[in-house]
Amino acid sequence: PDATLHRLPIPGRSLPLLQKLGIGADTLLGGCDLFLWTDYVYPPVRKAKKAMILHDLAFLKDPAWHGSQSSALAESARRAASLSDLVLVPSPQVARDARTLLPEIQEKIRLLPWGGDHAPGFDLDRPLPENLLPPGEGPLFLCVGRIEPRKNHALLLEAFSLLRKKLPRARLVVAGPPGWETREVQNRLHKLHQDPSSGIRWAKDLPDALLFPLLARAAALVYPSLYEGFGLPVAEALHLGIPPIVTEETAPAWVAGPAGLAVPPGDAQALSRAMETLATDKKKRMALSASALSRSKEFTWQKTARRLAALLQQNT
Repeated sequence: PDATLHRLPIPGRSLPLLQKLGIGADTLLGGCDLFLWTDYVYPPVRKAKKAMILHDLAFLKDPAWHGSQSSALAESARRAASLSDLVLVPSPQVARDARTLLPEIQEKIRLLPWGGDHAPGFDLDRPLPENLLPPGEGPLFLCVGRIEPRKNHALLLEAFSLLRKKLPRARLVVAGPPGWETREVQNRLHKLHQDPSSGIRWAKDLPDALLFPLLARAAALVYPSLYEGFGLPVAEALHLGIPPIVTEETAPAWVAGPAGLAVPPGDAQALSRAMETLATDKKKRMALSASALSRSKEFTWQKTARRLAALLQQNT
């Protein structure tokens, strides 16, 4: 459609002043038909129609997942959604949760999945630093995500311990910065990282230029998160032909589709068996890899952009 995109960088600290002065961000742009919020923190908009992206509702599903920030996030999200004319969500799971937890906005909700096709654009054959990988030549697994409660790293470590009893050469890289409410898990990861015999490395700050070559070498992406709005690492894995292991009934399980192995939440034995399958069953892994590349066509940024443009045009 014929449309002009304007970017307006507004420091967060200036938002209260704009509110107080009654100045809308759309006014600063010289006027616009629609203003898109991409976060729960948003500037005042006076005349234009408003659309927002609701990434997930983890802070409403289980406040413990976000600790002390949950109530503030919930209040901000509720207000942003109520003020919006259009609420864009990345998965059917978020749409379902929004209709249940925010019933007043159910008529505004529209599905807008993300893409993952940026992953193959990196140099996947790039040599990896020796200290990034656990020593040895055994099957490699990768888990991506900040160390926080809903990411379920405690279950991952339990499952990997079970796996090593059957496959002593198995290796695991956990890529993600420290988060909140997970001190015990972080302490365990730190100790395991320092133990060469553990088969585990913790990469706290891994740039994409190393992340995607690492993912391309993995037997599987292990993504045992209990709740996600979408599961971007899963979409990225699909585009690299890497099978994901996910939790049943979650958004990542929807993204993975037939290309992944889904396990029940909290079942370390099932997670360990799924990892063992992808480490030892070459035929199964190759079939899932082919399925991943096929499934990846559903999640491209071109499709996201076209759908976003169509949704915005319908609402202006």
